[in-house]
Amino acid sequence: MKTSAFSVGLAYGCIVAFLAFNIAGGGDGWISALVSAVAIFLVPFAAVACIDRRRSMASIVLYCAVLADLILLVASWREGFHYTLRVASVAPLLILAWLFLWAGWQVALFATFLRHGFDAHPKT
Repeated sequence: MKTSAFSVGLAYGCIVAFLAFNIAGGGDGWISALVSAVAIFLVPFAAVACIDRRRSMASIVLYCAVLADLILLVASWREGFHYTLRVASVAPLLILAWLFLWAGWQVALFATFLRHGFDAHPKT
């Protein structure tokens, strides 16, 4: 079960990263979106944390996700939001798909964390 969750999480993270690379457009697009490529590492562990109900792992992944969001926001601000708008005007579905997937796993993990709770010391 853990391996399956990790594999699905890895595939999901790869899709987020792929969309981010397309948004970056070889340097002509919104480069700051590349920060979301950390989903390759974070989403698989988020999936395992949800399956195993591990509070410590979920907390670490949530903290990393918030940090990635802050870095994304600051990088976008420093780069200039006009790049985001330019990409959105050319490929709005690409931006929407990326945004849905990038925010989706974070919202799902946070909702699971709040609703179901996690064990401090899960049974193995």
